[in-house]
Amino acid sequence: MSEAAGAATPDGRLGRRHAGGQGNGLAGGAPLVHAVHGIDANAGRVLELLGPSGAGASPSRLSHACAVRFSGRLVVGPYIDQEWRIWMFTRADSGSPAVPRLRAGAARLLTVVSAAAGLVALPSGAAVAAVAPVSNNNPAKQISVASDGTNGAVVGEVDPSGNAWVQEGSGSRIQLPYAGVSRIAVASDPTNGPLVAILVNGTAYAYRGNVSGLTGKGNWVAEMASGVTSVAVATDPTNGPLIGVVQNGTAYAKQGGLYAGWVTELSGGVTSVAVATDPTNGPLIAAVQNGTAVAKQGGVRATDWVNEWSNVTSVAVATDPTNGPLIAAVQNGTAYAKQGGVRASAVTESSGGVTSVAVATDPTNGPLIGVVQNGTASVKTRDLNAGWVIQEAHAATSVAVATDPTGGPLIGVVANGRGYVNQGSLTNPWASAVNRDSWTQISVAEGLTGYVSSSGRASVYTASSGWIQLPFTGVTQIAVATDQNGLIVGVLADGDMYVNYLGGNPYTDDASWMTNGTYWWPELIGGVTSIAVADDPGHGNAIAAIQNGNAYTKMGDVIHTVWAPAWSGGVTSVAVAGDSTHGQVIGVVADGTFSAGVVAPGDTNWVTERSGGVTSIALAADSTNGPLIAAVQDGTAVAKQGGVSATGWVTEWSPDVTSVAVATDPTNGPLIGVVADGTASAKQGGLYAGWVTEWSPDATSVAVATDSTHGPLIGVVADGTASTKQGGLYAPWVTH
Repeated sequence: MSEAAGAATPDGRLGRRHAGGQGNGLAGGAPLVHAVHGIDANAGRVLELLGPSGAGASPSRLSHACAVRFSGRLVVGPYIDQEWRIWMFTRADSGSPAVPRLRAGAARLLTVVSAAAGLVALPSGAAVAAVAPVSNNNPAKQISVASDGTNGAVVGEVDPSGNAWVQEGSGSRIQLPYAGVSRIAVASDPTNGPLVAILVNGTAYAYRGNVSGLTGKGNWVAEMASGVTSVAVATDPTNGPLIGVVQNGTAYAKQGGLYAGWVTELSGGVTSVAVATDPTNGPLIAAVQNGTAVAKQGGVRATDWVNEWSNVTSVAVATDPTNGPLIAAVQNGTAYAKQGGVRASAVTESSGGVTSVAVATDPTNGPLIGVVQNGTASVKTRDLNAGWVIQEAHAATSVAVATDPTGGPLIGVVANGRGYVNQGSLTNPWASAVNRDSWTQISVAEGLTGYVSSSGRASVYTASSGWIQLPFTGVTQIAVATDQNGLIVGVLADGDMYVNYLGGNPYTDDASWMTNGTYWWPELIGGVTSIAVADDPGHGNAIAAIQNGNAYTKMGDVIHTVWAPAWSGGVTSVAVAGDSTHGQVIGVVADGTFSAGVVAPGDTNWVTERSGGVTSIALAADSTNGPLIAAVQDGTAVAKQGGVSATGWVTEWSPDVTSVAVATDPTNGPLIGVVADGTASAKQGGLYAGWVTEWSPDATSVAVATDSTHGPLIGVVADGTASTKQGGLYAPWVTH
């Protein structure tokens, strides 16, 4: 977007300054859903409200205005003022609409719900799930969910590598004994337990029973071999398992057991099948044949097929003894649903841009419907005409739902290549489908990003190998660096420092072997509190660490060299950098004073850079511009470039700075990132370049990298979620 929030003006309202960059998608006289005419930034209260037509709007209307993807989460009640800035409710006060308190946010807008932007404003009374998705270390490309009152939630996932996983209730996540899985379907009932089917290289396999038997290949039944493109499962205590498949365009179904005989349901032109069953109404089977959704109920051998909708891309079914069959389909981007019978009247659920639909139903909670529309996953329950509750508005690709009278709604979403689950309420916080985890630290280099999670696990993401979980627990810090010679990764785990050196190109070469602990060098054992790594083509690797308050370094061929003492006593921060022209530089903070020096064999020529009150430092270097040095001193970020003896410190940001990060390359020049009062900002091109607000609020950490080919890479941790962008300060964010 083209705006960055400015400083407060004397009258207490936020000013505005132009930062260039991408547009917000609402230009050209686009109408606002609601406009806030004036906001007292100091008191945080609305001074005047304007509705869509300009008429005065009461504060009580605020809770139904619109929803926006902001700072990595979906929030309730954001508004755009006449200067295109975003304001949102402080959640603690959102229950008091008579005196609404608003939080000012930087104008870095990703999505606004507005007719002008091609999206739809939420209707009055619609609810919004204010949820920050939780990242995890095991991406997913497909998810399936089931639930019953006895066994609880059953979640099945397929990851991008073709591995399949199942988790029941709060039990451990179980990897299935097959590779190359493209699809998983799960069902469960109180009598027969979980039913799982997978599709592997055109063969459908099924398993029924206790999840402890999932790992044994001998417990699985090869249901249909070769040419299978779709599989679906359902089960109930009376009729037992129901399985449907599509093989070479023909739909087959079986019921009663995994070894029951197959019944040919529809011949030719079938692209997908869906099944459901309950003790009262029996099997419900639907399929898409030659673009038409057809359905029948009464048994696998029933012949009374009903044409439901034409020009359909997907169909979903569910049934329960009280409410009867529930059928939904996507037709030309619009979702329709009906309940009560295959010939019931249809309800238009969501129009335009719908790519996926899922349904479930139970006697207590009634129907549960989920859709993915324009990348947003939304769910409604209890009534086909109920309001939608947005579950995930950031790159959602699929949704799965289940429900039972005891556990209530169970929702699974795949968004940004990750699986999330939520049970009990449409507005519950997300739990990761694999690990309830959030990110606490991020480190970036070109082609390589490192993450530390709240559970003490570390992961890296490389452009060539994707996500890689590292073989350590108790991790508190990760540091990464790359150059044309390869990459270097340092991990601090339980007071020990481990380093991995990989030759080759992180954009093209395999790095998956980093999961093997035998490839990691134990560099320093015990008492380590901070680490730093760097890499330059002329001098090799540079690593540094603080151990028991002392700083140590290794430079050059670090595998074969020994640690050299750099600074003795009182060290709280360390940083290293290097380039082929100017050599390698080390910086330390000891007793609040920042010193830096160019490393010579067996010696460092130290220069006192900043005296007293220094809490954070950052170093970078490139062969053209030389060392870039930055520090946070008494809440102010300062920087200089050209060498440790260079003069001319520039005050970059003040006050309230808690973190600074720097990078530089010969083409793009210096890149600086800061976190101040929960807002991450960045600049590139020079120490006096203009700042761009990158993320606000809740930012806790920032990391930056840059090279002449790929441009700037920025990483931010905000509210436990890690996000990155590459290619420019206004590039889109990717949440991990």
